[in-house]
Amino acid sequence: MRLLCTLVAAGAAIFLAGELAPKPEAQPDIKGFTAFMQGLAQVLRVAVWVALAMALAFALFWLLRHVRFKGEAPAQAPAMPDLLFGLDVRPESLPKDVAAAALAQIARGELVVALSLLYRGALVALLHRHGVELAGGDTEADCLAKIKPRVQDSTQGYLARLVASWQAAAYAHRIPPAAEVEALARQWQGVFGTQAER
Repeated sequence: MRLLCTLVAAGAAIFLAGELAPKPEAQPDIKGFTAFMQGLAQVLRVAVWVALAMALAFALFWLLRHVRFKGEAPAQAPAMPDLLFGLDVRPESLPKDVAAAALAQIARGELVVALSLLYRGALVALLHRHGVELAGGDTEADCLAKIKPRVQDSTQGYLARLVASWQAAAYAHRIPPAAEVEALARQWQGVFGTQAER
């Protein structure tokens, strides 16, 4: 019996030693976090490839628009319009001395005709002398906006006054005073010279 007691005591000691011994800590389950990070990495990888493809497409687009290749014909300048705002803007449609012709019309009392000559002459000078690109569908406001990078401030100011007088006479039927039209005619020579481009 002693043997049995010794065995029981030894078994209990082994059992208790096993219970009291420190257990190794369980590893946290990071399978979900790992899966999330792998998915995020895949999304970022795709995003980088898409961004690279877009950058390459943009670079090709830019090259095709801005680089002239050998053998490629140079771009032709747009054709000059014959009519703008319903006005004939061919150089041959104007008198040799626009300002003198306008002053003669003013002397006859034809202020609208004088304004028309001055305005047409200015448009012809802008098209042919200053290289301003005007299209048949442009408005007077478009014209004033397009001349800004091409002409001096004094010319812009003159054209703004001329356009305002022309619009008042042609569209609102408010004819400016003869002295104002005459001043525009005399200033025309200082801005554009005596002749429109031919």
